[in-house]
Amino acid sequence: MRVKMSLLALFNYDNDLFDSFSLPDGIDANILFPLLLTETADLSVIYPEPELLKSIIGAWSERKTPIWQKLFDSTNFEYNPIHNYDRTENRILNVAHNGYVENTGTVGNVQNDIELTGDNGTNSNTLTDTGTLGTSGMSRDTAKRTGTVTDAKTGYNSATFQDTDKQTNDLTDENGHTDTTTETRNLKTESEQTLNTSHSRNGFSNSTRTDNTKESRNLNDSHIETIHSFGNIGVMSTQELIERTRKIDKFDVYSVIIDDFVDYFCVGIY
Repeated sequence: MRVKMSLLALFNYDNDLFDSFSLPDGIDANILFPLLLTETADLSVIYPEPELLKSIIGAWSERKTPIWQKLFDSTNFEYNPIHNYDRTENRILNVAHNGYVENTGTVGNVQNDIELTGDNGTNSNTLTDTGTLGTSGMSRDTAKRTGTVTDAKTGYNSATFQDTDKQTNDLTDENGHTDTTTETRNLKTESEQTLNTSHSRNGFSNSTRTDNTKESRNLNDSHIETIHSFGNIGVMSTQELIERTRKIDKFDVYSVIIDDFVDYFCVGIY
């Protein structure tokens, strides 16, 4: 007859019974193993030999660990419990632009160096001078007069007269009497002057330039558009979402691992 042994009895016999037990990240062995022993205390294990049971526990837990890991990770999801819709959509938009750009306006000032040379032509003028040279008063007491007559002329760059055209009458008789004479001369000179001049100028001038151009452009733009939609779409009320959330909150990964162990290793007869 086969001997019935509980898991707790085997553990008391061999405290290393769970050394090969593989657990997912986040599961605390100090919490799981005491709960496992108490939950199975009234049940008999299928494999009552400690060494055999230990090796089978190692292989079985390695197979179940990925499933337990995903169940445990699902308890750490962050979400809004009263929202049942959360969607993110990325769209890539390619837009082509064909056309031209027209430029019209003044570009700016242009400075040009210039040099001008040439003649200004011929000028002809007639100069006429008319006037009275002078008047002197002298008494006619004698017929005999002595004195000098001097012609002098001054230039534009001198204040003194030079002997040329000026007449000075200094006539005195032998008795010391002066002769009163009046002499009027009309001077008229005509001359024609021809003026030939040339000139040059170095400098610069300012000018403006007008630019009228057309530039064709073909542009292809690529845009990435992100759309995030979330909230309650109305298929369930907020109260119904809260009720479902409470059921989710009761989910316990430790209980799942214990139930899986009981189903595989224990005899379900009390």
